[in-house]
Amino acid sequence: MLKAPQNLFATAYDGSARSDWQTVEGADGYILQFYNADEPEKCIKTRYAQNNSKLILGFRNGRKYVVRVKAFSYRDGKEVYGELSQPAEFTPMCHHLKAQNAEIKCLPLLLNAMTAMWRP
Repeated sequence: MLKAPQNLFATAYDGSARSDWQTVEGADGYILQFYNADEPEKCIKTRYAQNNSKLILGFRNGRKYVVRVKAFSYRDGKEVYGELSQPAEFTPMCHHLKAQNAEIKCLPLLLNAMTAMWRP
């Protein structure tokens, strides 16, 4: 049986996450399984990877997720699965302002203050 991938790490981005792990000897590929952190028994997304890294889109910013990975190999034309990795948590976040027509104004009488305004 294939061993569980080790050192799984998830890096969160804006609406996406990249998962990286150590290669499993004998694996033909990997299956990533994603869960909402508050429902760890319910898989919400499954993706295949050919190597030990995968970027996945389509996550909601501010929500905590868990990813687990398992290796697979082909035997007699069928997928044979290895053990699941330990979980890795991530929370996608937007790290920049997403407003169009943004206008920044400094207030003249207040130190270290500003107002951000934008038009819908």
